[in-house]
Amino acid sequence: MKLKHFLNLIALSAIMSSCETILNIDVFTEVYPDGSCRKVFQNRVPLSFMLGEKFENGQNYFPQTIDTTQWDVSWKYKDGNINTKYPIQQSDIEHFKIDTASLDNDFELTISKHFDSVDEMNSFLSTNKYCGTQASYTLKKQFRWFFTYYTYTELYPKLNFKTNLLPISNYLDEHEAEYWFNGNTQLLTGMNGIEINEFCQELERKYNRWIRHLLWNEEYRIYVDNYDRLQLNISKSEFISLSDTIFNQQGDMLILDMSHVLDKYFDTKQFSEFINQNVSLFDYDETNGDFFELFLNPQSVVHNNTLKLPGKVLSGNYYQLDNNGLMSWRVTPARVFLKDYTVYAKSRKANWWAFTVSLLIVFAAMYSVFFIKKNKVLLIQYIFVSLCKKI
Repeated sequence: MKLKHFLNLIALSAIMSSCETILNIDVFTEVYPDGSCRKVFQNRVPLSFMLGEKFENGQNYFPQTIDTTQWDVSWKYKDGNINTKYPIQQSDIEHFKIDTASLDNDFELTISKHFDSVDEMNSFLSTNKYCGTQASYTLKKQFRWFFTYYTYTELYPKLNFKTNLLPISNYLDEHEAEYWFNGNTQLLTGMNGIEINEFCQELERKYNRWIRHLLWNEEYRIYVDNYDRLQLNISKSEFISLSDTIFNQQGDMLILDMSHVLDKYFDTKQFSEFINQNVSLFDYDETNGDFFELFLNPQSVVHNNTLKLPGKVLSGNYYQLDNNGLMSWRVTPARVFLKDYTVYAKSRKANWWAFTVSLLIVFAAMYSVFFIKKNKVLLIQYIFVSLCKKI
């Protein structure tokens, strides 16, 4: 994709907040009392994916390669019955009465796997390029006689980008950025709904300006790298120093054609002519691709995570806990921009056998005390009677 076109389209989508989700997947993890667990991924997919395609228009529907020798696979078409054959063949289309003209994601596909331990997931689960580096999973199991405590964590490392990004701190302070990316609501303490709305609108304005500045720097860098091919009346160092000045003059205006802005500022046609003659220089930079895909469309990837732990939930950083003990999180690229993002939860399961054993021990102790005391009295009585007879 050309950077110039990329700049226009993505800037529009960023400012208008018309984000298209690339990967929206449900992820369920259940931890069992013995420490083993089950991982389930579920998503809606089109017919082409069911026929064996892993990608549809550059879109990946699962973070895992679906290997039927490793994963249990099941699916259903619309509201039909559950089937296990995957991938299906062209000859199966008529059998399952599939509408080949439909472009919708009509199939609900589920893959699941049982792991002997939570740690086993670390070596088996592959990374998803849209979610950054490999997540790590841990389970701490603590036996405390009457109760067993389970502490489960998923760590999503902070995203790393090769490019030298304009610091977010140029536009948002530490607390604002923490709220914008990670939802630290302490910043909203004391605000009413109207004030929160105004505050969030101002944060969005500053965030969008940061995005535009990043895009500006990316294209301006190409002109700097090719300064010698431009016939400008200023030195290279002066040209570099003017970047922020020219950008700031645009205010909050959406910049759709940077070459036009530079032509106007320097009173020349050099920039528009250069970009027209050297289109290949403005090819989309794949090394920075993850950044542009993720943060110009920060909701491009959504993992709807749910977790079930043994026993009663005691604490966690979930946003929802239902009556069945299911905890919910949403993992998105935005949450791992500033720092690592950790999903954690703690539960407590009663060891009923321990209560039973403890009661038996108590009863045994009480019986022993009573029995010994009773026998002691009988012994004293026997000695007393024996002495009396001798007298």
